[in-house]
Amino acid sequence: MKIVLINPNTSRHITDLMVNQVRRTIGLSAQVEGVTAAFGPRIISSRVENGLAIHGALDAAAREAQDADAIILGVSMDTGLKEMRELMQVPVIGMAEAGLKEAARVGGHIGCITVGEKMIPLYQEVTDCYASSGNISWRGIDLPGAFDRRPGAEVLSLLTSHCDRFVEEARLDVLVLCGAILTGYAPLMNLGIPVVDCIDAAASAARSQALNVEAGRIGQAPPDRPRVRSTDGLGEALAGMLLSD
Repeated sequence: MKIVLINPNTSRHITDLMVNQVRRTIGLSAQVEGVTAAFGPRIISSRVENGLAIHGALDAAAREAQDADAIILGVSMDTGLKEMRELMQVPVIGMAEAGLKEAARVGGHIGCITVGEKMIPLYQEVTDCYASSGNISWRGIDLPGAFDRRPGAEVLSLLTSHCDRFVEEARLDVLVLCGAILTGYAPLMNLGIPVVDCIDAAASAARSQALNVEAGRIGQAPPDRPRVRSTDGLGEALAGMLLSD
């Protein structure tokens, strides 16, 4: 089984961080590869950057994931998830969708925490698609050093402090770490409630869905791939997929 994680931004160290977490979650049950977008924003921190990253994600999938058994979209807003599901013929797992499903299984009041307040409206649009927004509280935090290649111990300390305060003030039953950069921190925090790592949830879902396809337990045919008459300026692999019969 081959699982490909696609990072729609161009920060390779974040791709490596997510791939390592996927491997820890599913062990040796699958070959896991990571692909970083060849172009686009280094970090997604605005609606415009989010839009730009969709092209990078589709291009990466066309170049490196046509032989995958499942794809994980490694971006906390599930950037390009619908488009990638239309393009590819295998299960595509959004990390935000997987994390929220995991939290919903716990039940109660769900808290979602991410880095930076200005992205909260975009995140809320994502959660509105997946769950009842009335049952979800969001909080954006400042977390200096989180995007460094080797975050120091102070990042964990500050993150834990923010999460503790959020749990208490919002009376949460489960907390979701929303942000690729936050993967790996969940088991290091003792908050008294379950903490969901979206990459862990996505890894488990990707493995499960790939096994179901292999065993023939998913009978639904994949969506028809879009066809276009002609393209200009697209990468060879993506253009080839769109123009093929």
